[in-house]
Amino acid sequence: MTDGLSLYFFEDYSWDRRDRCDLLYGPYSSYQKCFDAIWKELEGDNPKAIRITRRPIDPDEGHYADDMVLLNANGEVMSCDYRNKSEWDEAGTASDFEDMWFDIPTPFHAGDIVCNLQRPDEPMVLLDLQTWGSERVDKELASSVYKECLVQKADKLLR
Repeated sequence: MTDGLSLYFFEDYSWDRRDRCDLLYGPYSSYQKCFDAIWKELEGDNPKAIRITRRPIDPDEGHYADDMVLLNANGEVMSCDYRNKSEWDEAGTASDFEDMWFDIPTPFHAGDIVCNLQRPDEPMVLLDLQTWGSERVDKELASSVYKECLVQKADKLLR
C-alpha cells in the first residue's frame, strides 16, 4: 500500500549480524515494493531474518518514530513494533504483545517467561495473548478472578 506519507527500507537482520552496521536498502514507496525487493537484493545471502522499517516522510508529534516488522527467511511476520508516542508507558516502552492482532502460531503458554529481542535482559511472564479466544484462555489459565474476567472478554476482544 502506498500512502504517500512514508518510506520503506529493509535490512538483513540475522541474529549474527544484528550488532553490525548494515546497509539499509531503500527507500521504497510502498511496503509491497520493499517486500518484493528483498528477494532480489538478498538473493543467495540466505538471511535468517529481515527487518522492514516504515519511516514517516514528515514526522510529527502524533507519529514521530519508525514502525518495524521482522520477517523470517520465508517472508512470514515474526514480530511488529508500532511506535506511536501515545501508546508508550512511563518507562518509554510499549507493551510487547499489546498490539498483536494476528494469530501467530507460538510455542508459548500462560506462565512462560518470554523476552523481547530488543530487551533480552528484561524477561516477563506471559499471562495471555489478545489472539487467544475464551476456549484457549480457559485451558491456559488456572482459576482466578483474572481468568474469569478474561474468559468473558476474550471472544468479544477478538471480534
